Amino acid sequence: MSGVHTPLDVPDEHATTAVAVSAEPWPSDASALAFAWANAQRDNCWYCMGQFANANLLRHGAARIDRDGSLLLAGGSYVARLDEGVSPWPEQVHSDCRAALSIELTIRLREGGPPHADLINIGPATPGGSPLILERNWSEIRLAFGGKRLVIGRITNGARHHIVVSCHDARAYAFLDGTPTGVLSDLSELPGRDRIELAGAGWQGSIEGIAVYRRALAQDEIARNRVAYDSMIAGIKEVKTIRIHAVLSARSLIPELGEIRPYRDALVVCEYDTNPEHSNEATRIYVAQWGIIDGVRTPLADLASGSVCDLELEDIVDHPELESAWLADTLTHLPSAPIFVEAGR
Repeated sequence: MSGVHTPLDVPDEHATTAVAVSAEPWPSDASALAFAWANAQRDNCWYCMGQFANANLLRHGAARIDRDGSLLLAGGSYVARLDEGVSPWPEQVHSDCRAALSIELTIRLREGGPPHADLINIGPATPGGSPLILERNWSEIRLAFGGKRLVIGRITNGARHHIVVSCHDARAYAFLDGTPTGVLSDLSELPGRDRIELAGAGWQGSIEGIAVYRRALAQDEIARNRVAYDSMIAGIKEVKTIRIHAVLSARSLIPELGEIRPYRDALVVCEYDTNPEHSNEATRIYVAQWGIIDGVRTPLADLASGSVCDLELEDIVDHPELESAWLADTLTHLPSAPIFVEAGR
């Protein structure tokens, strides 16, 4: 079985490493489990016919692993796909999925981003088939399949929400935080799947606790899974966030991609002045922002000195996942002051 990695600590995002498999309290019942990904602090794998197969979770764009080990999408995406050379979903799995398919995930919405975005897209294994999509429409979460849509419920910024869709007998049953919220009827056949795309269209927030089953889930099992996952992440502590209205006064030079290879991402230290009319050291704050993501320069490169910005910040010491990130700092007058990072970026 292959592990899941972030380019912040593994320069080659396509690299894989063996990870030991151990029993976890979540999911509560792993029978007919096709795919499971809790978070980066847990063992994760792809199941085929009860056997472990190599699977990679490949990152695209601004997506990365956050401080809690969740998949922080930030407008990017992750794609789960079987390794090359492994037969994608044997015929029996295809047959199982046509009869029943369930999706479970825990999401957390961040402020900002487009009002419409995909959370998860389980693509068809056959050309012309309909993808099964969970999507955001403003504060609503919806299920979309074959031109039909079902509103699952409303979510709150910053809160974790547990979502399950269980499809069987040509119907899709939706649950939000353990409560049944609706049924989408008269579904066409569910084709076999070999590709799972997470947040393929601009989702701003995190996704974790993802499981895809080749069977239906009953309400009591859904409730057990929600409790089990909540217990697993109960030790996660919230960090202090500050919001500032400031002017960009200086920025470190953004390195060329060749300077940071084999890395494909770079943080850049910027200086902001929170009170430019009475500027002094006490009013200045230093923020490490992404200058290169997935080998591409970000809009930070075009942000001119004097630009006014509203920033939501967290202390970089609260983000151990960034300790091995490439940090560009050419502000020679940088004092021994705290460095912040943008929350949810």
